[in-house]
Parts: sequence; C-alpha cells; structure tokens
Amino acid sequence: MADDIAAARRSGASASSERPLDMAGLENTLGFRLRLAQQYVFRDFVTRFSAIEINPVLYSALILIEKNRRCRQSELAMALGVQQPNLVDRIDSLVQRGLVSRTPDPQDRRANVLMLTATGKGFMVGLHAIHDQHTAHLKRQLGEDEYAVLIGLLDKLR
Repeated sequence: MADDIAAARRSGASASSERPLDMAGLENTLGFRLRLAQQYVFRDFVTRFSAIEINPVLYSALILIEKNRRCRQSELAMALGVQQPNLVDRIDSLVQRGLVSRTPDPQDRRANVLMLTATGKGFMVGLHAIHDQHTAHLKRQLGEDEYAVLIGLLDKLR
C-alpha cells in the first residue's frame, strides 16, 4: 500500500520539478486506503479482461445472469447497486455480442428476463479462468489468510 501512496503522490507531477504533496494524514483514512486498493484491484482486472472487453460491471452482470437464470433486469440492477436505466446500455452490449438474451417476462410482459445464450455459456468458461488468475494474483499479494480476513472485514462494513 505504501507504493500506492507514493504513486498517488507522484501522479500528475513531473518527476523533477514538483515536490510530493503533504498528505495531511489522508493516507491514514479508511476511505483513501480503500480507494487506492480499489484502483490497484481494478488495474489488474482491466489488464486481464481488456482483451475480451469486459469491465467489472459487465463481469458482475454476467456472473449474476449465469447463476440466476431468467432474472429480471430490475433484479439485476438492484443486486449490482445501479439504477436500472444505467444498466440498459450495458445489457444491450451483452445482447449485441450474443452473450445474453433478453425476452419479455411471461408473468409480467412489462419486464424483461435475462439468460445466457449458448455463446454466453461458452464465454463464461474463459471468463471464470481469467477471474481465477486475477484472484490468485490478489491472494499472492496478500496471502490466503489475509485475503480471507480482508473479505470478512469488507463484509462487516457493508
């Protein structure tokens, strides 16, 4: 984490002409530390998933659709913590890629249900493999026990 703080100090500054900012204790605040950790995790995620054009929101959506066959878009939005209108374009992209089908809910024609297509099911095999590599990298950085402790601590904050 010290490397992330040093990087935060350097970001935006030329190497020779500007001095590092006094962080004024910011480096000791939980929110700042969480943000730096999130940036680290997301950088690794983006690096691993960029070739298949998957970002963290699309990844999460695909995982939830896979595990919750015929889920409604509104349920997916709620689970992801996003407004349903903000999810529409993302679902559209998955439909256009042939990974997800969107059909009217037979019980409520005003709602749509989502399912993986055959192509989507095949895509998920590779997606899981890449995510396993990402998780293994993070566990190497922290150690298995610390990784589990961190997950538990983050759950307490939720």
